Amino acid sequence: MSPRDHSNATPIAMAIGFLVLLWIPLGGMFFSLGDSKSNIEKRVLEPAPNLADIQTKGLNAFCQQFNKFFNDRIVFRQWLITANNVFRFVLFRTSSSERVTIGKAGWLYYTGAVRDFRSPKSLSTKRLSEIQRILEERRNWLASQGIKYLFLVAPNKTTIYPEHLPDYVHRRSQESKLDQLQNHLEKNSDLPVLDLRPALRKTKITKQIYHRTDTHWNDEGALTAYRLIMAALTAITPTLSPVMKEFHSKTNFDQSGDLAHLLTLSSLASEDMVRLRPNGGFLAKKVPFESQKHKKAQAKEQANRNLPKLLVFGDSFVRGTRLKDFLAEHFQRSVFVRGTRDHFDVALVKSEKPDIVIQEIVERFLAVPFQDNSFDHAANNNHRASSALLSLDPTSRYQNLRPMRDATLTPHESWLLVTATGKDPHFQLPPFDFPSRQGIELEIILQSPTQTELQMFYLVQGETKYSEKFSMTKPIQKGRNTLHLSLIRNDLWGKLRLDPGRAPGEYRIHSIRVYAKDRAN
Repeated sequence: MSPRDHSNATPIAMAIGFLVLLWIPLGGMFFSLGDSKSNIEKRVLEPAPNLADIQTKGLNAFCQQFNKFFNDRIVFRQWLITANNVFRFVLFRTSSSERVTIGKAGWLYYTGAVRDFRSPKSLSTKRLSEIQRILEERRNWLASQGIKYLFLVAPNKTTIYPEHLPDYVHRRSQESKLDQLQNHLEKNSDLPVLDLRPALRKTKITKQIYHRTDTHWNDEGALTAYRLIMAALTAITPTLSPVMKEFHSKTNFDQSGDLAHLLTLSSLASEDMVRLRPNGGFLAKKVPFESQKHKKAQAKEQANRNLPKLLVFGDSFVRGTRLKDFLAEHFQRSVFVRGTRDHFDVALVKSEKPDIVIQEIVERFLAVPFQDNSFDHAANNNHRASSALLSLDPTSRYQNLRPMRDATLTPHESWLLVTATGKDPHFQLPPFDFPSRQGIELEIILQSPTQTELQMFYLVQGETKYSEKFSMTKPIQKGRNTLHLSLIRNDLWGKLRLDPGRAPGEYRIHSIRVYAKDRAN
């Protein structure tokens, strides 16, 4: 080939190479058009816009959607993201994900938990009382079905291992949300809350109990939680089988957890993970669980049908760890329902008919509003009356109540505070018209400082003084109570008298309602 031929071929080759470089991104994009999810970024990719959107949403909106769609499918995008993450992690020890905080010695933390550790926003008294009410209502409703209830909080990794956090992370308050809730319930309720923190901190002295590259506790941490849970359950259900004691371990080398995956650094941020199994193996086996509502639920069963049944409402600290496997060994059927925050399904309880319900929530979700359930007292207890005669609640400002003995009444925003100065506090309700041929039903929601007894006095025709003969009593527990008292008489008159308890202290009356009740009920 002559020099002249070489000079002619060079521009052509350059032009072809240039065109190839231009078309590589488009070609790569063509092969990724059908992708809907990025495994590296752990998110759903932007969908392709519809041409019809031009008419319905306008050209500008269509172009913006197409731009997002195009950017998500640029060739080498996933490789470039990984390269950027490696570069930042290796050279600068900085995180490429706002969801992950890089700590010391290879420890990774969930940023939401770090933020909560640095500046925990206090839970208001109203918020704490709301959580207490919801949990007590669940406990009381389950008790009416003959079901035991246990509530526990899985501590954040930052709570158990703060020493590996970056130096710039300083705790501004020593009282966490979990501390607040624990102290509030200990003071105002008899609801048992299982505090796992002391035992976990003790175990961590000799064993690592949370993963370095994952949000959750490891098998050793799950084992510590399991032993505490079983001790608490055995106290209320003595017939449970003994706690498993003998385990053997297997080490899986160079494993990585969910936080490492968020950084797409599974090969760089890895650790050896120890897996524990009981010496006799696991008896409970996974069985199908079909539910459109609870798609992440899992069920396990074993052959011994004399064992009780378990239902767990929790998150990935149960469903995603060995804890579920350890617990399932003590029950003929165990159902583990996973959510990302507090949740409770009345219908599932009714269909599963468990002997025990465990409620677990991770510490960082205490700030998220709890699910307020609607328990149908009418259907379950046959207490619903047909028409309201009197309603005393925050909207009525608890008007026209008359304090009598050992009691002062102070209305608040969400309750009426009854301060009992003696052992016989009582007050009168406002007058109302008694139905001529119907009885009445009282629904009283109150919070008691201790276990005691509520008493309601009434008057009948010909009587002018209250007496034990014409009264009704109801036992009440420490904490929130919902009471129903039915009285079927056609000779009632005067005012009702209410004695909220037989002990000094502060009682909170949330509402008092009086209904007319058909005698047939």
